[in-house]
Amino acid sequence: MPVRAGVHLEGMTVGRHGISFYYFKRASTMRFNIVKTKFYAFRHLYIVRRFIGYSLLSITKWHTREMYMNMLKGVRDGLRAYNLIKNKVGILNLYKAPYVPVSVTGALVEYITFGIRKPYKTVTFDMLKQPQFEE
Repeated sequence: MPVRAGVHLEGMTVGRHGISFYYFKRASTMRFNIVKTKFYAFRHLYIVRRFIGYSLLSITKWHTREMYMNMLKGVRDGLRAYNLIKNKVGILNLYKAPYVPVSVTGALVEYITFGIRKPYKTVTFDMLKQPQFEE
């Protein structure tokens, strides 16, 4: 039984000085580098653009300088964390991950009914399909 234990005020934990931008940029930098998708080849372009863009914005926009510096620090820290995670876990290749096939009509019915038919779904090993690789 849920018990009301307190009140949450949005934005009070990270403040207004761009700390939330720092966390977002750190997480997105790690995600672009760790998860191999069709955009994986462009990850270096993403990082270079962020470094140049946030460096220039932190120099030219004095009133939001601290926010852009936090975002730049988030990209830097995201790269450091990426190297740690890559050494411990490796790269997640989504092209090799098993998946559950979904038909277009099944997806539309699920979208229209908002999942009213079943409150939760169980995925079994038999439902998973391995991706087919072309050689």
